[in-house]
Amino acid sequence: MDQTEIILKVDIEDLRDIYFGKREHVYFFGPKTKTESIGLVCALVIFPLIVVYAIATESAGLGFVFSAIVFFTAVGTFWSTAGPIIQWKKSIDTFLEMAEKVKNLRVIYTDEFIHHIQDATETKLNWSVIEQATITDRFIQLQASTTIFLPKSSMTSQEYRILSDKIMERVQEVQKI
Repeated sequence: MDQTEIILKVDIEDLRDIYFGKREHVYFFGPKTKTESIGLVCALVIFPLIVVYAIATESAGLGFVFSAIVFFTAVGTFWSTAGPIIQWKKSIDTFLEMAEKVKNLRVIYTDEFIHHIQDATETKLNWSVIEQATITDRFIQLQASTTIFLPKSSMTSQEYRILSDKIMERVQEVQKI
């Protein structure tokens, strides 16, 4: 059985850039929270003004209640959008801490399977069980019961090209971005 082995290098700065380079980790005014952040800032500015007006006039009770509802809705909407980003960032930070400690990182593949070795952890998958593959100009990600993430910077350009071709040949659903 003809097999190819690639010894991977861990480049933490490249991994950080892959995950955080598009500002996906930013809570306030990030790509996924821009609208909610604007709503929160508006609520933080307008709510105190309405409270001061309500206290000064003693007749703006309905306005105060309405503005309180809008304020808490803005806070809740922002939190429901930012909460998953906070959890995602924590999981990526944990992953990066683990990646820094990796000593032995290899990928072995044949026409039948791909075998990912990371120190004492080994994942061997037949090509048929890989549900989806994503190939970009920066990384390859294989989705099955587990996820295998292979940055381009961890191997030579030729190894990356050959592995990409093998994945295109063997995996049913390949997303090339």
